[in-house]
Amino acid sequence: MMTAKINFITNNLLVDMTCRENELRSSLQNIGILIVPNMIYLDNRRTLQIQLNANDEVGEIVKTLINTERDTLGTVQRLCRSVYCLNAKHRAELIEMIENGEITTAAEGIEMAKRLREPVQMCR
Repeated sequence: MMTAKINFITNNLLVDMTCRENELRSSLQNIGILIVPNMIYLDNRRTLQIQLNANDEVGEIVKTLINTERDTLGTVQRLCRSVYCLNAKHRAELIEMIENGEITTAAEGIEMAKRLREPVQMCR
């Protein structure tokens, strides 16, 4: 779906954004980033650089919801993980809502994925 290339001083990290939150936090700590992902804004160019790359069509569509000035690395991870954990039917419904303009922000995408997943929680 999506990867993040993170550059911090001389350390680099390529992380799959469908990973679990604790895996992301651990990967960041391994390159010296001790701040929690929810506090790392995507436009933080002073201390680290974050480049998001979509790996497929779903990733391209999901990426349209991300606002680099407002969203955090943690928000992107939750969005990608939420979409990843949907079954095929619910994922198609969510993608259709995004394409139709019913969902326009990462927060809305996370919330809708949560609602779609509520009846059957298959992924933890």
